[in-house]
Amino acid sequence: MEPLNDDFSRDLLVSRVFGDKDKCPEELNEVSYEIARKCGGLPLATIAAASLLLSRPDKPDEWIYVQKSLIPDLRIQPTSEGMAQLLNNSFNNLPHHLKACMLYLSIYKEDHIINPDDLVKQWVAEDFVSATEGKSLDEAARNHFYELVHRGILETEHISCSDEVVSCTVHDMVLNFIKRKAMEENFVTAIDHSQSGIRLADKVRRLSLHFGYSKDAKAPACIRLSQLRSLVFSGFWKCGPSISEFHLLRVLFLHGKHGEFLDLTRIRELFLLTYLQIEGNVCIDLPSELQGLKYLRTLHIGAMVTFLRSEVVHLPPLLHFRLPPNLGYFVDAGSVQSIEELTNLQDLQLACPQIATSDHIKHNMKLLGSIIGILKSLKSLTVVPVCFSEDSNDNENSSIAIFLDFLDKVPPPCSLLQRLELFPRVCVFHRLPSWIITIEKLCILKVAVMELLRKDIETLSMLNALTVFSLYVRTTPAEPIIFDKSGFHVLKYFKFKCSTVSSLRFDEGAMPNLQRLKMEFNGSTVEQYNLENVGFKHLSGVKVSAKICIAGTSEANRMAIASVLNNAIRQNTRISSVIIRFINRVIKDLPIVPTPHTDHMHENLRLDKSVRSWPTQCDGCKELGAGHRFKCEQCNSKVYYDMCCATAPHTLKHPLFPGSVFRFLRKPLASECGRACDACGDLMHGFVYHCFERGLDLHPRCARLPVRTANVKGYVMELRRVSACSRCCICMCGKEGYR
Repeated sequence: MEPLNDDFSRDLLVSRVFGDKDKCPEELNEVSYEIARKCGGLPLATIAAASLLLSRPDKPDEWIYVQKSLIPDLRIQPTSEGMAQLLNNSFNNLPHHLKACMLYLSIYKEDHIINPDDLVKQWVAEDFVSATEGKSLDEAARNHFYELVHRGILETEHISCSDEVVSCTVHDMVLNFIKRKAMEENFVTAIDHSQSGIRLADKVRRLSLHFGYSKDAKAPACIRLSQLRSLVFSGFWKCGPSISEFHLLRVLFLHGKHGEFLDLTRIRELFLLTYLQIEGNVCIDLPSELQGLKYLRTLHIGAMVTFLRSEVVHLPPLLHFRLPPNLGYFVDAGSVQSIEELTNLQDLQLACPQIATSDHIKHNMKLLGSIIGILKSLKSLTVVPVCFSEDSNDNENSSIAIFLDFLDKVPPPCSLLQRLELFPRVCVFHRLPSWIITIEKLCILKVAVMELLRKDIETLSMLNALTVFSLYVRTTPAEPIIFDKSGFHVLKYFKFKCSTVSSLRFDEGAMPNLQRLKMEFNGSTVEQYNLENVGFKHLSGVKVSAKICIAGTSEANRMAIASVLNNAIRQNTRISSVIIRFINRVIKDLPIVPTPHTDHMHENLRLDKSVRSWPTQCDGCKELGAGHRFKCEQCNSKVYYDMCCATAPHTLKHPLFPGSVFRFLRKPLASECGRACDACGDLMHGFVYHCFERGLDLHPRCARLPVRTANVKGYVMELRRVSACSRCCICMCGKEGYR
């Protein structure tokens, strides 16, 4: 990479110090250019120089001192020694509370992706952080983290929709300096399997072992580990040290290798342990008694647990708890109530494994539903994927979808809840739970629903603290999703995913503080509708990004679709930016079996063995018929559906009405004279399919008629619309409609 020129180096320098290059005082112009020149056009050196100036942003004399005394001239010696000298000066000028946090980064290997949540909790466990007035230890630690980011010591990899850094790295040159410094000061001893013959201190306080897939690596035998406070180990467990002797250990992070079994039953002897994290595709055996770990604040289990009774609930200090993927073997339903002993738990996370069956996931989610209502301090509840990436095509339209309607019947979560994220590809509500309105402090909501009505949007608009909202509608909406000027006043990020974008509407004044709008929808729906009706013109200063899902189409067709969408958005000159990209897949509407009746959802419809004689009314469409019926086994009411109503999807199309999308409704729209089926001509009394764009109605039976079939005499018949003068050859009916 070419070095930066003087102007770019100077702009980078002052923007890091003042936040904006135009905010630099005029009296600092000359010295800022001289400092930038001495950095030799190296971005890392410029950022390190800026960190020396953060504590003295508007003092010209101190800028001159820094320029003359603390920054080597990298134009003359652009060597690693010159860079190391600059980094050392930057380290020496750090506030005391950041030096330990910076040196602790040496526990990570090169190119490691760091999770900030894990890092700040490790800092807290090591007592690097002191609580300040009005801030908890975790909040103070997070402030330290962002100070290191601002000083360029940590480089951001990914930023979340709520502008939080969710992953970061350390520049190789910076990490090498930190490791040397940490080794010199006996702060951290970091060893990988390729290192040999390095000089080690007699006593080690923090040990980081990265053995990879080496099966013959061993921890050094010449060091004493009795004073060890932190152990980070990655590799085969048989190569690692015995943890039972580390009685002063506070932080333990283990990452096992594939297929290995970890026996950690003696972990209960680590009385001072504050942070425990276990990752990897391994099985672990934890002790049946954990009460001895009375200082444990963080328990993250990302591995499969072979055995652990519910004694984990006897850990009142626990603040952060990541449940293992095999939750069913971890907490049994009979001991759920005792979880209320976790009186301080603030962060609860459940991993959803890629290989899980639907029964496994549903069992875990029901246990989770039993848990959340009794945790009175809970602030964050998330269900996260294991081995899934955000943009992965795998299982995007997976048939595994766990309907979470049973969560509507559990006690509502704690009113302190600020974050609720449920993995939308698997965890689906038929409708938003009624208790959502009671979570007044909710800031982040990520949820998937089968059906979204206007009153659901009205309910969500009452969440006055909501800043991040991700909505996945798993079927084509039956009515427009309209956002008006009421509510969502502090919302900054909105993600909308659905098979069609045409159902989305923004009225004037909607979401006044929105900064980013992210959409994902099928490209086949773009050209069918007038996208001006979406109301992009009512959004101001918003960055728009769209993923258009389309498979098996030409590049010319893709360009045409992108042009239609771009023109609809660009009509609003106040839109900040537009990014459009295509994905080679389609979003499929998730079919529901069974369909709900007006009272509640029926999950266990079964075919009734008895045969109903004519005339028997279907409790769905209210039409008469005969034959077998489906009945609900979970309710006491006698509710029977015919085949068409019991298996009705939420949306469908019919070839005799090209371009029309019919949405399932529980009852026909209001009309003075009633509404008739546009196929058979009979009045509608119950379940109905309605096309909002063209005002058409179909009975469920008529909507499901095949285009071609064979009659009782063996003739192949094609479905067509005919006039009233034609009669059916079987029943001699002369009504106008399908034939």
